[in-house]
Amino acid sequence: MHNILVVSKNKSYFVMSVEEELKKLNYNFLEVEVKIDAISGIKEEIAAILLYAEPELLADSKTLVFLRDKAVEEDIPFFVMGDSNDIDDVKAIIPVHAMQKAFPRPIDVKDVVATLDEYVQNHGKHTKKKVLVVDDSGAMLRNVKGWLEDRYQVILANSGAMAIKYLTLNKPD
Repeated sequence: MHNILVVSKNKSYFVMSVEEELKKLNYNFLEVEVKIDAISGIKEEIAAILLYAEPELLADSKTLVFLRDKAVEEDIPFFVMGDSNDIDDVKAIIPVHAMQKAFPRPIDVKDVVATLDEYVQNHGKHTKKKVLVVDDSGAMLRNVKGWLEDRYQVILANSGAMAIKYLTLNKPD
């Protein structure tokens, strides 16, 4: 079961509709108070962040910066929904390249859910386990990658130093 973190100040009808549709697809819906302490206290692995942009939430730029940093550091896809003006305000804090998709009003709940599900199933970090392959032979690296890439996300390093550098920032399975 994948966890979707939904960030909104108010539990609107729209947010409840998205929650209901995601639960039908066997997603766990994580809702926390929009505070840095509450968000940093989440222990579950998050498959995606869905931000409902609203003026009350946008007033707290520190929390949005924290969410942006969490999404980038943990490689969590970020989705935003709301009024076009509010989405533009979010883009001032969270760069467009960090967002997978923005859903301006009027919002189609089924489109939001289908997009989230498609992204998590096909591109999420749960789809393939990471394998780090280290060898000084380029031919050997290509061969091993060819053998493994159907089942695993293969990361290649052509030296021990390159492997250690990768390992300082990442954790293969």
